[in-house]
Amino acid sequence: MTDQLTHDQCVLLTVHYASEANIDVLHALTPSRLDALDPKLVLRILLTYLPETVHPSLYTTYVREVASRLYLEQKEHLEVDISPVKDISPAQAQKRVKKLNLLDLVPPSFPPNAPDDLLTRFICFRAARIDKETGRLDLVSDLIVPFLDHNEWIRTWFISVVLPLLRFENEYYPGAAVGKSVDEFSKVDGPEGIDILLAKVIETEHDAGSEPNGNVARDIKGLVGPWMYGHTDRKRRKLYRTKDDDRRGSVDSTTRRLGRISLSGVSAEDSTGHDWEHVYKWMVDTAAQRFTIVLAAIEEWDGPGDVDLGGYDDGQRYLAEEVLQKLERQYAQAIFASVYAAEHDTPDAIDGAHGVLVRLAHLLDFEPPPDLATSVELLPRIDSHASALIESDSAHLLEPHTLLTPDHPLTTPVLETFMLLQMFVYSAYLLAGLGQPISITSVAKLRFYTSEDEQLAMLQKVLKGLEKKGKRDESQWAADRNKLLWLWNWGISAEEEDAQKGAGCLGGVAKDVFEKELLRVFVDNSSHNDHSTYAGVVEDVNPAEHVDSLAGVEPEELSFPFVEREED
Repeated sequence: MTDQLTHDQCVLLTVHYASEANIDVLHALTPSRLDALDPKLVLRILLTYLPETVHPSLYTTYVREVASRLYLEQKEHLEVDISPVKDISPAQAQKRVKKLNLLDLVPPSFPPNAPDDLLTRFICFRAARIDKETGRLDLVSDLIVPFLDHNEWIRTWFISVVLPLLRFENEYYPGAAVGKSVDEFSKVDGPEGIDILLAKVIETEHDAGSEPNGNVARDIKGLVGPWMYGHTDRKRRKLYRTKDDDRRGSVDSTTRRLGRISLSGVSAEDSTGHDWEHVYKWMVDTAAQRFTIVLAAIEEWDGPGDVDLGGYDDGQRYLAEEVLQKLERQYAQAIFASVYAAEHDTPDAIDGAHGVLVRLAHLLDFEPPPDLATSVELLPRIDSHASALIESDSAHLLEPHTLLTPDHPLTTPVLETFMLLQMFVYSAYLLAGLGQPISITSVAKLRFYTSEDEQLAMLQKVLKGLEKKGKRDESQWAADRNKLLWLWNWGISAEEEDAQKGAGCLGGVAKDVFEKELLRVFVDNSSHNDHSTYAGVVEDVNPAEHVDSLAGVEPEELSFPFVEREED
């Protein structure tokens, strides 16, 4: 009976059934009057009149068939009821059609690189309207997923825009809102995207009962990772490029995980301009305030190749191998940099820094470091040249904004910087055990940017603190002395290095001055009765004050390296 209707009556009847969401009748009507209902017109009617609350599963197949003009789905034959329009005159129908104000298939912010076909335009626009009218991202997802195979742009748009929002608001943080629509979020670029997607990790750290540290790696992999999938499209939008030339020769984004990072450091040529580099800056900035969050990310996230795309990429690729390798090297540098950025001197911070050493050893294929509580004799040693990596006389190299610069002498991932970081971590641990809590970066400053007098003041402060502990037996003093000697020369034997200065963080103190300070404290706190045998060892020690302190003690019973005994 539809053949009795005019062109305008067919349009009005389609509007009527679209408003009622009667997809079955539409499926019978549309192919019967292809002369009046071309695909673009039908899709415009659906876009304008089909309620956004209708579940997409009811009409996605129909939309695909309309766009292709191929009605393949077998439906039970329906007689289309034309009564809603049969009494409208052709003139009235024409007048009403002119007043319909059908939406055109021009989605908001449709990027120039998007395929210019009816189906892509409809899906994009329909998704924006569902989001705006209902706020239900689950319906947006259900609309798009059936069309992921339509073209690569739709897949990328869904993974990088819709999936992060869907996970954030519906799965990871139910009840929370990103504060941006799908359309608005599709325009987000650079650091803004990182801040939006990781804001909740920072915010929930102080919430009672929350476990943000367990969420940070999940959020990087499951929110930031998918968003990164659209980096190339965002870049194309900026450059108004449409040629797809950046995805060839790349690696599978869901199966490739970080292996061993090559030991070539990070140079200026490693800069990619990729948005992952903003994540590395986020790590460093966050470490300065909330080191535990970054520690959790380092422990559980394997870098830019470790992302969770929900299985929607279907083997698609998003990073060229060369770019991935550069980003992995920068990730290793960000791990180094985060430790130096964290100006925390708590036991947890030092323990966390040691955990970073273990992680770096795995990533860079180095020998793993010993436990923090390892005896001094078994602590790592450092090559003398590695202890002199920094030539600058300014501590600006330890400021957070400089830690990610190419070829940074402390953070570029090579063996020497790993060895040096080890020395700083164990130095901080030993100094804390000696009563002087200190951050990793403060140890670095102590080693490279303090004068002999300042290092001597630190030594004296440590010794004064030990004296305040009261009586200590000789084994305790010997253990503390061994720790201080390690801090002076970081395990480099005095016999091997004939120098007046040590390689360690207290190595700026002259050898003889260092030993005199140790001897002074030992003499002052000795339980012996006479030390006249050693009166000539330390000129500043007044024998009269200790006339009875070391009586009867043989020289061999008190051993101080570096100082040659003088015979009476």
